[in-house]
Amino acid sequence: MGEDKRSQREVVGLARDFVKFGGRRVGAAVLLMIIGGLLESVSLALLAPLFALFTDPHRDGLANRLFNLVLPPNSSMSSKLGLVLFLFVIVMIVRTLVIMVRDRTNARLQMDFGEHLQVRMMRALGAARWQDIENMKHARITQALGGSLSRVTTANTLMLQAAVQLTMLIAQWLMVLLLAPAVALIFVVIVAVGAYPLIRALKGSSALGREMSSGGLTLVHTTSQLLGGLKLSFAQNMQPAFVHEYARVARELKNRRYAYSKGQSSMRAGLTMGAAIAGALLLFVGFTVGIPIARLLASFAIFARMNSATVLLIQCSNQLANNAPAHGEIMGLLDDLKSERLNVSEGLKASLGPMKSLEFDDVSVGHAPDWRLKDVSVVLHRGETIGIAGPSGAGKTTFLDSTAGLVVPNSGTIRVNRTPLDSSVANLWRDRISYVTQECFLFNESIRRNLTWGSKETPDEILWEALAIVRMDAVIGKTGDGLDTEVSERGIRFSGGERQRIALARAILRQPQILILDEATNAIDIDTEAAIFQRLSAARPDLTIIVVAHRPSTLAVCDRIIRLEEGRLVEDLRIEAPEAVAR
Repeated sequence: MGEDKRSQREVVGLARDFVKFGGRRVGAAVLLMIIGGLLESVSLALLAPLFALFTDPHRDGLANRLFNLVLPPNSSMSSKLGLVLFLFVIVMIVRTLVIMVRDRTNARLQMDFGEHLQVRMMRALGAARWQDIENMKHARITQALGGSLSRVTTANTLMLQAAVQLTMLIAQWLMVLLLAPAVALIFVVIVAVGAYPLIRALKGSSALGREMSSGGLTLVHTTSQLLGGLKLSFAQNMQPAFVHEYARVARELKNRRYAYSKGQSSMRAGLTMGAAIAGALLLFVGFTVGIPIARLLASFAIFARMNSATVLLIQCSNQLANNAPAHGEIMGLLDDLKSERLNVSEGLKASLGPMKSLEFDDVSVGHAPDWRLKDVSVVLHRGETIGIAGPSGAGKTTFLDSTAGLVVPNSGTIRVNRTPLDSSVANLWRDRISYVTQECFLFNESIRRNLTWGSKETPDEILWEALAIVRMDAVIGKTGDGLDTEVSERGIRFSGGERQRIALARAILRQPQILILDEATNAIDIDTEAAIFQRLSAARPDLTIIVVAHRPSTLAVCDRIIRLEEGRLVEDLRIEAPEAVAR
């Protein structure tokens, strides 16, 4: 029973979200489905007077009433045949036009819904708290934006197709009820008998859908790990371990899909045999109770179409139950990506003003005994170049993340110009920050596109000035394509130090008030690094630079060094001479 309810919740959740998004357009689509189903039934019902013309035209009262309503008494058989065929053509033309509009409406709805979910996820990701993203498997996000979204789009298509088949089935049953009530009642009994195996099949489809989601997440995670450490894997022959894990999960998913496919084929075979038996039973019972042969044949023709609609409805329902869990995954991801976007008043913007000071007041991050920062109190001033030193795990990156408002302290307060750096001002504050990490991120696009990422259109001369500060102007100039030079996948066209310099140039173009560098120059040679800091200080003397580094040469360019150990501030040293840091 629990599995039944879970499957129902998944499908209902998808339908509710779709109806909420589509609004009146969903209502219009449903109306078109109903009209299309009725016209389909009317076109099939016209078979009754057609059959009556060739069997016993005087016995079928329903056919005679139709002829007497439109034609003069004692009309010829050719006149009656012409009337039936004329009505049939008119109904089919109108039905074709309605179905065309219906299909276009449904296609637009499902495409718009897919785009809506995609954009909604990206907005949620962009508005989420960094701590929530940091604690989340990136493979989960990748799968949601790829495989899960694709499955939801498929589920949405199947839901619309199932709705179409259901409306047609109901309209056709109503027409059979009009022509031959006994046949219609027998069909209801047949459907009731077949409902139990259908429900069991839906449960299996839903369970498989969740297993596919779980297995797909494992595959994405394994692949991302392999790609992330590709060079290391090849250098140490570690690829077989990744391949073995990937193959194991893929094999398990294949076996489950095959078992599901076998069940589906058995069910389709049962439906086909059941339909044959039911059709024979309907003809026998109808003939026995004295239904006119024309109506009986027309009812049988409609029943054949109902059988096709029933099979399609069952197939769509099974596949819908299989894909619907993906919608739950996306909704769960959206729930976990809690937004921190708040409206910032103009008064608060004015009070924050240009950065003059950044104060840590007894700040602690984490929990005992694994404190990432513990009771840190320090004030940073505009225009300083501050080095953050300490062993691995000392809390250096946490200090930078706290400075950027990415991490919320568990206790204590961070203030910008005496204004608390809480969620109401964090986004406003980050507009004034450039953050460059050791693993600099580059698009597989042009230098221009990489430099202007997240910025407004910038004149080429400004881009060249930024490249000159980081001493990359000559390197880019020699490529022949200049700013249109493609950097290749993950920037592999350039060396590690050159990639870091491109990332630095991009950070400079943001015109930040604080430049945060987390081991962001460790691949740059010492002389070039010193020249970059010198040029940067000359171009932006008011810029506050916070740099995490282990190299004494990097710390030597700083006029202040803060040392952390086990999350605690153990030294705050103002540098008088470079040799003070060479220890």
